[in-house]
Amino acid sequence: MDESAMPTNFRGIPADRVRVLAPSPTAHPSIYPVDGLIHALGDLGIAPVRVRETIGRVLAKTGIRPPIPRNRYTVVPMMGARFDLLYGAAMSGTPIPFAWDVWEPNWAHWVRRLLPLRLPLVVVTSAMSADYLRSRLGTTVECLPEATTLSHYQRGGSLGERGVDILELGRRYSVWHDAVVAETSRRGLVHLYQQGPDQLIFPSQSDMVAGLSRAKISVCFPSSITHPERSGRVATMTHRYLESMASRCLMVGTAPVELVELMGYNPVVEADLSRPWDQIAEILATIESYQPQVDEAYDRLRTVGDWSVRVAGLMHRIEDVVLPR
Repeated sequence: MDESAMPTNFRGIPADRVRVLAPSPTAHPSIYPVDGLIHALGDLGIAPVRVRETIGRVLAKTGIRPPIPRNRYTVVPMMGARFDLLYGAAMSGTPIPFAWDVWEPNWAHWVRRLLPLRLPLVVVTSAMSADYLRSRLGTTVECLPEATTLSHYQRGGSLGERGVDILELGRRYSVWHDAVVAETSRRGLVHLYQQGPDQLIFPSQSDMVAGLSRAKISVCFPSSITHPERSGRVATMTHRYLESMASRCLMVGTAPVELVELMGYNPVVEADLSRPWDQIAEILATIESYQPQVDEAYDRLRTVGDWSVRVAGLMHRIEDVVLPR
C-alpha cells in the first residue's frame, strides 16, 4: 500500500510506523505517570501495543539481541530498569526507550543492557544521566523532563482556605521531617505523612488528587537528597513537583536544576535546614502572601509541563533522529 494513502498520526507519519508500549494490566499503581505519556501519544494517533514480557526477560538476562524490524518503532516507557519491556518490544520494532529513574549507581548496568540493541534514540528524564549515556553509547541520547496531565488534578481553593497545613507525600527527608514533626503535633497542625512503610496517606489516586488540592505546603526534595544511596548525584525533577504545582500547593524543599530550567525560574521555597520549623511557622503565618507564587507556577506549568507539550517534543525528536526522510 502506498504510504501516502495510509492513515497518519503525527505530521504525516504513517500510523503503523510508531507505536507506544502499554503497561501490563497488573502493573504496580506507582507507574501511573506512564499513563499520561501513553494517553498524550494516543491523542496524536500513536496506538498502544503490548509485548510478551517473559520473552523480553529472557533476552535481557542473556544479552541476546533479537531480530529487530527496522521499519517500525515502539516508544517504551520504562519506570526504572525494565529491560524486559525494552527487549520484548524489540521483537516487533525498533524500541525507543523513554526512561525514568536512571540513577547514577546503575549507569553501568544501563549501558550493558542498551548497547546490544544499538538503538538510534534513547530518551531519559535526567540531564546528568543523559550526559553519561551519551558518552558511552555512541548514539543520540536526549533528555526530556517528566510531565503531567493538568486536567487530572484539582486547582483547589486559595492557600488560606485549605485544611491541610503540610503534606509530605511519598518518601520524606528525615532530617527536615524530624525537625518539624514535634512542633506540628504540639500545635495541632494538620501534617500528613506516611506513618509506616505500608501505610499510605491516600488509599487511591482520586484521594491523592483531592488531598493535594487541600494542602497549603507540599514538601518536595529530590531523591539525591532523601535517598542518595539509590540515586547518587542524580537530582532529577520528579512527578511530585509537577503534581504540587498542578494543585497550586506551595512547594517547600529543594528545586532540581531541571525544574528551574523547565520553568524558567525557581518555583520552590528553598528549605532552610538550619531552622526548618521557624521557616515553616513563618510561611504558615503569612500563607496568603504566597498565592501569586503558586498561581504563577500553575500558569507556567500549563505552558511547559503538560504531557501534550512533552510528547510533541518527543515526536519531533523521533521524526528528526529516527525516521528516514
